[in-house]
Amino acid sequence: MKKTVLALAFLGVFGAFTVGCGGPSCESLCEEQSACEGAGEVDCAKSCADGKADVDETGCNAEYDKYLSCVDGVADICALSLDDCSSEITALGTCYTNFCKDNPDANACQP
Repeated sequence: MKKTVLALAFLGVFGAFTVGCGGPSCESLCEEQSACEGAGEVDCAKSCADGKADVDETGCNAEYDKYLSCVDGVADICALSLDDCSSEITALGTCYTNFCKDNPDANACQP
């Protein structure tokens, strides 16, 4: 279950951004995963809203869209791990890192 919590935390960090028309959203995926056994309690609306602000600030929307699409395609969201969608996680992390190198004082770059 730790993998589920880690993946869920990653979702919250990177916000609510709807992919295309009718695509997956952070909040819907977060709520689905929160229902998994042992996931723990998460305020999906707040986590995703906070994350959306970061995604918008960094300009990493395309990378995030791909990440959400990947998570949405995982067969069992309750078994989601950081190994799932690893290339999308890497691309998103690289985008954030590059942004934060140039903008260390940006809100999205603060711990």
